[in-house]
Amino acid sequence: APDVTVPSSVNTIGKNAFKDNKALISMELPDTVTLIKAGAFQNCTALISIQLGSQLAAIQEWAFTNCTSLNTCKLPDSLSTLGPCAFYGAGLTNITLPRRITQIPANCFMECHQLQEVHLPDSIRLIGASAFAHSGLCSILIPQGVTRIAEECFLKCRDLLELQLPETLQDLEPSAFRGCGLRSLRLPSGLKLIPYRCFMECRALETVYIPDSVKRIG
Repeated sequence: APDVTVPSSVNTIGKNAFKDNKALISMELPDTVTLIKAGAFQNCTALISIQLGSQLAAIQEWAFTNCTSLNTCKLPDSLSTLGPCAFYGAGLTNITLPRRITQIPANCFMECHQLQEVHLPDSIRLIGASAFAHSGLCSILIPQGVTRIAEECFLKCRDLLELQLPETLQDLEPSAFRGCGLRSLRLPSGLKLIPYRCFMECRALETVYIPDSVKRIG
């Protein structure tokens, strides 16, 4: 049984509600909870398990930051909004984002050192700045429909050895793949600019396929 079972009369987990609680190991949220506010479980370093309700719509910024023992977290299909830094520094080993999510906000999974595998839905259009920076990411399929990969998105993902970019990609921002373990990469045919520091410190990178559409290399 979980340490804490939240009653069905609750619809929101408040800002910083359980922040810095080092004793909390497991929690079960009812289907009535639709919102987890900013910092709600920040620095709950012992939290191993949390069951989210089936109607949860939003997880705000810093909600699970530094939950270093949280290896898995099943996000419900109802979830449509993730806040910046929502899982910053969490202990996740893999994550599957539900189909109502259209963008991954800045720093969302940054410093998730154990995060190896990410599954993105076809609904994703934007991957935000430093979203996976300094993570353990080694497998991610970026779906068709993504138009923008923001600054330092995959910064120093040293275990990311291969990646296929979608043909829909229009904007690559500076340092997007800086310090990655990529060995080769094919850039999509709609790309016009390779920004500065995009592949800086990619020491294993041997081959980059650049399409005719590229007019400028930063």
